[in-house]
Amino acid sequence: MTLPWMHSLQRVLLPHGQLTISAAPRSFAFISQGSWPAVLPLSRGIARSESLEEKLMFQIHVSTSINGDDTEFSCEADETLLDVLRDRLGLTGSKEGCGTGDCGACSVIVDGRLVCSCLMLGAEAQGREIETIEGMADGSELHPLQQKFLDHAALQCGVCTPGFLVAAKSLLERNDNPTEEEVRYWLAGNLCRCTGYDKIIRAVLDTAKDMRKPPKAKKAVAKKRVKA
Repeated sequence: MTLPWMHSLQRVLLPHGQLTISAAPRSFAFISQGSWPAVLPLSRGIARSESLEEKLMFQIHVSTSINGDDTEFSCEADETLLDVLRDRLGLTGSKEGCGTGDCGACSVIVDGRLVCSCLMLGAEAQGREIETIEGMADGSELHPLQQKFLDHAALQCGVCTPGFLVAAKSLLERNDNPTEEEVRYWLAGNLCRCTGYDKIIRAVLDTAKDMRKPPKAKKAVAKKRVKA
């Protein structure tokens, strides 16, 4: 829609279609996309299309929990959770291998569910509980899965390793006694081009076996009671 008093017509390509922006002589811009129109006030001094474009790229404030810590950030509407984690929060353990949810390198746990963070918007993290690879270890003490991956040499280049660890953790939290077939099925969404998978599967099965064992402290107490 064009009115007589409008000028400086420009088009800006947005992720969900083409946005037509018409700048009025004074201090307003008429915007139309599909069937919705809107009039936005412009601040003084906006003379170039780039400046107007920047004004339209608003950010969304998000409050969430990441690895047990309350976290707040601002992101753009089309920004993925993976981009937020890596570029805004400095949590670079999650990797981008494909950007289409096929490789699993960006796997995180959201509200107890395994998710590819490249397929989730950062804005969708609002009010969620998110676990990333950075939260697996307890300080300097590795998670049992991390230790078993080292023991079994279940990694080489390391790009896919964070995704495998997060996915395996999600599996063992649901099933502490999986069969080899169940492990292979669960990790089918994680791709590795180095190890051939067998060492990874062995590491997960060995971890499950150890995690089913009672803690040593409990064993010691039980022995003392038997002797008494």
